[in-house]
Amino acid sequence: MSIINQILNLFSSKDSENYSDFQIHKLLQNAVKPTVKQYKNSHKLQFLKDENVERLIILRCFAFELWDLIIHGELRNEIYGRRINVIETALLRCEIASDENITLFANGYGLSAMSNLRLMLESLALSKYLWEKGEEGAKRFQDYMEFQKSDFEGTPPKMEDEHDEAFFKIYGWISDKEFNSFSKLVRKMGNADYDELLKISNNYIHATPYSLEKVWEMNHKQKGYFPIDLSHMIRLNERILVDFLLFVLDCFIDSEEKEIYKLFIKIIVDWM
Repeated sequence: MSIINQILNLFSSKDSENYSDFQIHKLLQNAVKPTVKQYKNSHKLQFLKDENVERLIILRCFAFELWDLIIHGELRNEIYGRRINVIETALLRCEIASDENITLFANGYGLSAMSNLRLMLESLALSKYLWEKGEEGAKRFQDYMEFQKSDFEGTPPKMEDEHDEAFFKIYGWISDKEFNSFSKLVRKMGNADYDELLKISNNYIHATPYSLEKVWEMNHKQKGYFPIDLSHMIRLNERILVDFLLFVLDCFIDSEEKEIYKLFIKIIVDWM
């Protein structure tokens, strides 16, 4: 049974309105155990014991289910256009990065997880930017993908429009000069925690003198390669996923069901 159905069944119970937050916490933990077990088995992760990691597994599975409902299920809306294709691929990157991070967290490889968090942050930032820029922005992004593909694979580009010289430079798909990098798009979101994550990742995922020295220190401490506390890294992974899901709900769902799914997200992240 899907996580969404498990939550619906839990709250359709006659006694659910009398449950305390702690009782709901325990009931939901028990309800989603089969989903967590299935995920671990399919990813060969039987060794995972951390409750924080299990919460991330539940959120990641929920993200897949919710997007499937938006694309194929009862939440489907025909008026989507090009932007949904770009946003779908960006969300998929976040889901795959979360899959990788779940394994990395469990084995102490926080540096690689940090790189994935940066990728997720950039995916969210570009999705929000392209939503603001509309269908023309999405078409420009897709044209740039065709340009890169032709450059990497040596094939003729299949771009819909002709573009000026600036388009063919790095970040040429960004039409606004003041936001002409991923770092600027992240800062455009106006989130202090994300700005700090970007700063930390810049100092660790590149071979800077600082990062080389700090990794050397981590290696000698033998406590895992975590630039910041493990539980905080897991929460950052969750927060980016949550912000992405809230973003797609606001973009693609107009009905009152949007608030129900926002409540589901809150239940998973806050009550577990």
